[in-house]
Amino acid sequence: MFKKLSALSKFEVNIALDDKGLFIYTLVFPALYFIYAFFSSSHDLTNLAIRYHLLGFWSYIILSGILNQVITAMISMRENNFLKMFTFISGDRRLIFYANLIPQALVIQAEILIFDIIAAVFYRPDLEILEFMFACWLLNFIIIPVVAFYTSFLLAIPMRTQTLGVFMTGYLLLALLLSYGTTSKLLNILLVIINPSSFVVGVYSLFFAQTDLMTTLITVSVAGLAYVIVGNVIVAKMSLNSVISR
Repeated sequence: MFKKLSALSKFEVNIALDDKGLFIYTLVFPALYFIYAFFSSSHDLTNLAIRYHLLGFWSYIILSGILNQVITAMISMRENNFLKMFTFISGDRRLIFYANLIPQALVIQAEILIFDIIAAVFYRPDLEILEFMFACWLLNFIIIPVVAFYTSFLLAIPMRTQTLGVFMTGYLLLALLLSYGTTSKLLNILLVIINPSSFVVGVYSLFFAQTDLMTTLITVSVAGLAYVIVGNVIVAKMSLNSVISR
């Protein structure tokens, strides 16, 4: 199993490094927007404001990376019949998903690290913020796989490659729009459960939340565990046939 996973991961690493165009959406765009927003607003920000600013960019990089580099890749492989071939070789759809997720998680972490360096240059943060940034970066090794399983339900939706980009863009924008929650405690819990971007923000907020800390901790823990379990089932059962051939 581990030999197959290693071989598939090496193959996926080469694909990830070759497709440099995706870095425009997952790194260049958020970095340029961050610089624009920095010069368009007050530079005298509190540590709390800096944290909230960073959460949105991190959430975008993670979710856009997962959607474009993991979920879209799996759907494209299915529609091109490569998924059927690799499943025959590996014997398990989940190995292909893991082999895709592992290198992409490292790529996303590298993108966030580069973004954090850019943010540190402009914000000139104190030690407290630097420690927060480093702690969140380490936490991403858990967050990124959970988000991948959060969005795995998309693998069960019959989508053609021609409409894939539009659908993923719409889903990404909607998820980010809902990520900062509302004044309703119950609705915020629901958003963490159904929205991966809200889940990401919820996990990060554990480092500085002043109220409802235990509620948030229980919600993200239960939701994250549930989606890892359900996501594995979805990946294992996803159709190998393209939409056209069904």
